Parts: sequence; structure tokens; C-alpha cells
Amino acid sequence: MFPERKGKLMQAFYIVQDLETFEFLFPSSDGGVGQTPYIKKAGHFEDLEDALSAGEDLGVPFAVFRFYLTESFQAA
Repeated sequence: MFPERKGKLMQAFYIVQDLETFEFLFPSSDGGVGQTPYIKKAGHFEDLEDALSAGEDLGVPFAVFRFYLTESFQAA
């Protein structure tokens, strides 16, 4: 079960960071994956397997971070 905060259900998300450039992955407009130096602009992967797959596609060392957002924050 996902954790709750102040009675609101929280959902897990994952972000991927390239450990050579230290940039974060995000979905690009052409359907591929781009990179950004800003964690706020990083793509949110809903599934760990998708995050791992995107990291493996980089072909370089990468890190995956898990974090949680409430529904109200996701809509913002």
C-alpha cells in the first residue's frame, strides 16, 4: 500500500539520472527521451521497470530515485 500524508494517498514515481553528465531524463516532444540539468523538469516514471529501461538505454552508468506525490500535487 502507498503511504498517506494528511489523509491523502501518495503515489510512487521514479526519476533517472545520467551519472556521467549528472542530467535527468525527461520525455521529449518527438516521443524519445531528452536530458535536463534541472530535477524539477525530470520525467516522472510511474513504473520502476520503465525507469530502469530508460536508464539502460543511456548506455552509461545511471541512478534511479523513488519519490512520492499526493494526487493534489500531481494535478498542479
